Amino acid sequence: ERCFGTSSIRHKPKQDRKGFLDMRSCQTVEEAADMAFNSFDDLYPGSLSSFWTKVSQLIAPRYQSNKPTKQSYEHDKRQHLMHQLNSIFSKTMGEMKTFEPRRLAQTALGFGKIVRIVDNRGQRHFQGTPQQILRDILIGQNSQHKDFIFQSVANASMPILPKFDSRCLANLAYANAIVDSVPMLEDGSTLFDHIAEKSIPLLGKFEPQGVANMVWSFEKVKASNPRLFDEVSNAVVALDNLGKFDPQALSNILLAFAKAEESNPRLFKKVADHIVEHGNLGEFQPQHFANIIWAFAKAEGSDSRLFKKVADHIIALDNLHSFNRQNLSNIVWAFAKAEGSNSRLFKKVADHIIALDNLHSFNRQNLSNIVWAFAKAE
Repeated sequence: ERCFGTSSIRHKPKQDRKGFLDMRSCQTVEEAADMAFNSFDDLYPGSLSSFWTKVSQLIAPRYQSNKPTKQSYEHDKRQHLMHQLNSIFSKTMGEMKTFEPRRLAQTALGFGKIVRIVDNRGQRHFQGTPQQILRDILIGQNSQHKDFIFQSVANASMPILPKFDSRCLANLAYANAIVDSVPMLEDGSTLFDHIAEKSIPLLGKFEPQGVANMVWSFEKVKASNPRLFDEVSNAVVALDNLGKFDPQALSNILLAFAKAEESNPRLFKKVADHIVEHGNLGEFQPQHFANIIWAFAKAEGSDSRLFKKVADHIIALDNLHSFNRQNLSNIVWAFAKAEGSNSRLFKKVADHIIALDNLHSFNRQNLSNIVWAFAKAE
């Protein structure tokens, strides 16, 4: 049963035994807003955090791609949705200081994902659509609303930060990083300084994705913290194996270390050994190969076994249609910089590029890197 309804008569939706709204059946932002608003007086932290998580899912590109685009909304419907979302947002901000760590981190992550989607300046949001309304509420002119939201999250987090577990800490860092937010505190420190301090003793309890998200987040906002990166490296190297780390986590960790110029030879060797010993690279996507190889080259490192295994895998593919221009550019650049070249791999890439109808999808940096790589390989 779907949660339809824009009726002026408020029917309280069913809540589970913990008092949380079950919004799994909602298919649109309007339906989720109706459900939450119709139970407004009983919206507790769990329901508020779940609401923003659900909204972030409903406006995600992968979800929207299956939905017809609505280019305009009637005035009354637009005003109705705006009132609902504004009311739920105000209640969330007003009660944020009462949230326990899990709900606070979940709310921050929901806000972050929504902001990242609606703040895409290359995407046009039609006036009155949920995306445009959410942009007005959560970002505002000159990002003033966004700054206020994440500063409020930071202020609410600080008194209870010692109670945050590894997952909450990773989510809090990631939520801020995806919107380029580095909240400052009254003593001149940043929220990221305190996240690092609390995370280091808990590194043994982080899931692989949490470790990857943590270092990725710190590098994303340029929150330099050599001690955190060193401790993460030590924790990963100390593991018996990296079997629990998927390709995405491995590539994000190496990429973060390389970009932050915190490269650690022991960490890079640990990852290289794992990949080389991995029987089949079929789980790795082109982006993973590009990131990992690029990270090794950027960090002034190389591992001939790793580079050969990646090259052999790519060469054996029927075609390179799944590789985008950035993947191809990064891979040949990395091979040229770290290994000199690999003639069979370079021929494979060259044949693929020559067979393209045009090079319109390549930007100047892509072409520059490719030309440099092939010139150096000669």
